[in-house]
Amino acid sequence: MKRTLKSTPATLLMLALIILPCLYCWFNVWALWDPYSNTSDLKVAVYSDDQSVKLNDEKIAIGKDLIANLKKNDGLGWTFVDSKQELNQGVKDGSYYAGIYIPKNFSKDIISFASGKIKKPTLVYSVNQKINAVAPKLTSSGATTLQNTISEEFIGTVSKTITNVLNKSGVEIENNLPMLRRLSSLLVTTDDNRDELQDIMDKVKQANTIVPDLNNKLSEANEMYGYIPQLNTDAQKLVTLNNFLPLADSGGTAVKQLQNKIPEIQSAGTQINTVDTDFSQISNLMDSSITQVNNGINVITSVENVMPEVTEFGKSAQSSVEDVNNNLIPKLQKALPVIKSTVDTGLSMVYNLSKQISTSATNINTLIDKIKENPDNDQVQSQLKTVLQNIADNGAQIGSVAKQVASTLTDLQNTYNQLASQNGKEQTTKLDRPIKLLNNLEPLGNTLATQANYILDNYDNLSTDELQSKLTELATQSNTLADQVTSIQNLGIIDSVSDTISTTQSLLTSASTVLSDLNTSVIPEIPALLNNTKGILQTAQTYLQKYQQQLPAIGNEIHDANTLLNGNMSNIVTGINVANDFYNNDYPNLKKKLATATFFVQYQLPEIENQLSTTLNLINTKTPELEQSLAAANDFAVNDWPQLEKDVHHSAKLLKAGTKDVDLSAIIKLMKADANTESDFFSNPVKLKQDNLYNIPNYGSASAPFYLALCIWVGALLLSSVFTVHFKLNDKEKLRYGFKQQFNGRYLTFFSLNLFQSIAASLGNIFILHAYVQNKVALVLFAMLISFVFISILYSLVQMFGTVGKGLGIIILVLSISGAGGNFPVVLSDGFFRVINPYLPFTYAVNLFREAVGGIYWPNAIKDIVVLLAFGIVFYLMGLLLTEKLKPLINKLHKSAKKSMIIE
Repeated sequence: MKRTLKSTPATLLMLALIILPCLYCWFNVWALWDPYSNTSDLKVAVYSDDQSVKLNDEKIAIGKDLIANLKKNDGLGWTFVDSKQELNQGVKDGSYYAGIYIPKNFSKDIISFASGKIKKPTLVYSVNQKINAVAPKLTSSGATTLQNTISEEFIGTVSKTITNVLNKSGVEIENNLPMLRRLSSLLVTTDDNRDELQDIMDKVKQANTIVPDLNNKLSEANEMYGYIPQLNTDAQKLVTLNNFLPLADSGGTAVKQLQNKIPEIQSAGTQINTVDTDFSQISNLMDSSITQVNNGINVITSVENVMPEVTEFGKSAQSSVEDVNNNLIPKLQKALPVIKSTVDTGLSMVYNLSKQISTSATNINTLIDKIKENPDNDQVQSQLKTVLQNIADNGAQIGSVAKQVASTLTDLQNTYNQLASQNGKEQTTKLDRPIKLLNNLEPLGNTLATQANYILDNYDNLSTDELQSKLTELATQSNTLADQVTSIQNLGIIDSVSDTISTTQSLLTSASTVLSDLNTSVIPEIPALLNNTKGILQTAQTYLQKYQQQLPAIGNEIHDANTLLNGNMSNIVTGINVANDFYNNDYPNLKKKLATATFFVQYQLPEIENQLSTTLNLINTKTPELEQSLAAANDFAVNDWPQLEKDVHHSAKLLKAGTKDVDLSAIIKLMKADANTESDFFSNPVKLKQDNLYNIPNYGSASAPFYLALCIWVGALLLSSVFTVHFKLNDKEKLRYGFKQQFNGRYLTFFSLNLFQSIAASLGNIFILHAYVQNKVALVLFAMLISFVFISILYSLVQMFGTVGKGLGIIILVLSISGAGGNFPVVLSDGFFRVINPYLPFTYAVNLFREAVGGIYWPNAIKDIVVLLAFGIVFYLMGLLLTEKLKPLINKLHKSAKKSMIIE
């Protein structure tokens, strides 16, 4: 804090970050203070085409009366236009939010009840939904209010009219007694036949219950008809399958041919069994070869051990004759056969590595074809990388071994030529060509290894065409190397080496008496010869030991193959015979049935589809008419008939009892009742009394809890985005302060700033906006508690996940705006937001602020406080205890993200 206060820009930024979230809260609450107080500015166009009508010589013009009443109403901005066209154009271009059109027959339809042919009057309400989301709801409310007002006036007018008519008609009842008697007779007759009428109604209801089942079956039929295209697609597969029968015929021919190969398959099983049985001898042979190589290394080592001593003695001329004759020459003669076998071993390694490279080159050609067919085949890509690695390893090794063998042959020929020169013999050049070819083999192998490694290193960056080109070039290089090795094989190197070594052994015996020439010419050549020979033997030793380690696995694979083939030989033979039997016996019948099915698909199925389509269209057309008629009859049977039956029975019962129980004077009195009083009762039968439990006087105060919680979260989010959560410490401070001290120190800074934000925002609501708050102290205390919870969540997320944690904070904010039920009930939201509502800290923060604003109900407030504390403590402990453990994973993610060059 001292460092921050010393920096004026940092201090001003900190103060700005305290005030900015408050402005977000205050401006939104102020904007929503009373959004419905200016509804008179919402323009609603009104135009009436209504034409007046006469009822009982009285002129009725309801449309005109409506216009007069609306001119007195200031609930909405009623605008009275001169034509329907002007109304429609104004709504369309946005001049008016909505329009109400009163049709020509409005008054006529209203009084249609008087003629007995009732027709409901219609108000045409048009609205421009595009202008604003809320305005259509307000104008719709105005239109609905207008509709309700008309209905109330209509009911009042009708009841008043009826009452007036009854007043006039009451005195005439006595004159209509004959008609009443006829009516009573009709009622009695109807009552006597109630059972038959009830039976008819029961049958109507029973028929109506069948309609859902009929609709379900019709729906199933329509659904089945919907599968016709899929059926046609599948049917065409039968036709396609029938077209592939020639290929199936070829398969039958292949099975018959395979049956003729059964003896060869059985012979192959016998051969694999022989290899499996004799595999232990191969293992013993490998052990013997390694022993021979070790013995050769020991022989060469023994000669190398005496060379320094012989060289030293050689300086004293004749004094070393005896040591050379008795020590060096016998050991050297003993080493010469080892040199021969070493050269043989080295050449064998060259030949074997060449075969492996040739096999890899063949595999490359096969894999190239597969890549051309499917460049994205991961299995082929993996196989190709393995083959490339084998070529790289074998190419490097063949170059190394070839160079060692060439050096050994060079030293052997030089040694021979020195001895031959001492004894007056002719020098030899028979090893010159093998030496040259072997030396040429080294760059070929190294080049091959370099090319393979290049492809491996750049594999992911090469396009498909580039990869195919490089692989083709590598395969060509592999074939060139294989041809070079073949040329070396044809030279008969071992025979030349054998002759050279045999002659060298005899010359050594003869040359031993010419000590000075031996010391100056021959002995200096021997160390290099021995060293190269030993190098080949050591390489061979490594090579043999490598394959010795692989022998058990190879043996197991051969044994498994032997078990698989010979263990299932009877099943294989049986399977081939069964397949052959199928093609000979069952296949012709299957082929015939498939041809029949194809004929049905091509020629009969289209006609069936056409008939089904015609039938379903007819049923779908007539079913709604049947359903509508049954529904109307059922509606009468269920809703009207029971009451009508009771009324008829009751009326008939009264009539049968006699008119003595009917007081006509009372009826006449009722008919002469006050028309105005009864009209008011019918139009407004119930009064509504509203009782507000928590009276919040305006919409701005009611929305303040949501925006105050949003302000605190946004403030915490701004802090985590602007300020770093990490300290910059020198080496001494890093030793003094551990992670927990750094975590808590920076946490206190963030919490203090967010606390100031929440206090400023809550006090601003109270003293600047003068928002309604029932418990002002509780509001400030709740804001401080929510600040602790929100900063604990966001600070811990940023500590644990860095930039990703900031993104999580934004996601929680976005979800909370709709899921916390801040501005409208969450039960009206999508099911997703109803599910996440209990798990959002916003939910409990907004609810707790509402308690302070409207009046605290402590059971709810305590629950909110407990849940919020749980959120804050859990996230604080997660950040404190898990950040260090997650750091390797988060660092790895950040390192990967930085490769995009857009994320810090």
